[in-house]
Amino acid sequence: MVRVNVKSLVNDVLNAMHPRLRKTKIEVITEVDDNLAAYTVPGAIAQILMNLIDNAIVHAFEYDNPGKIVIKFEKVKSRNGEEYLQLTFSDNGKGMDEETKKRAFEPFYTTDKENGTGLGLSIVYNLVVDMLGGDIELESEIGKGTTLRIKIPLTKKNA
Repeated sequence: MVRVNVKSLVNDVLNAMHPRLRKTKIEVITEVDDNLAAYTVPGAIAQILMNLIDNAIVHAFEYDNPGKIVIKFEKVKSRNGEEYLQLTFSDNGKGMDEETKKRAFEPFYTTDKENGTGLGLSIVYNLVVDMLGGDIELESEIGKGTTLRIKIPLTKKNA
């Protein structure tokens, strides 16, 4: 675990994903305070973001359709005063049906057998829950897109 500037980390991930993103008509918008810092595992955060972006490219948008991804990081407090790093990852893609929402985090479950491995969201879930001790919520509606809300607890070193 190290102290990391979250905006720099997001920019590094977007630079790494640029070759993949530039082949699409997907616009990526980031909402991250310049000074937002967290004491966390940067490799895990980067892997989470890469998998979410890749998953959106493969599943959220039909080939060559324009779309939008919004990546927002912020510090939030729970009712009991605990601080969390919250990532809200949204797309305005095709959304998921009820069956897909229920199974989205299952290993090897995919809606695209040609391009998907069924591991992206499973890896995200394991990194968030098992490695970082956080939780993840998924909201999705057919034709309206998908939003994932990820909360990662911050240690006292982050306060």
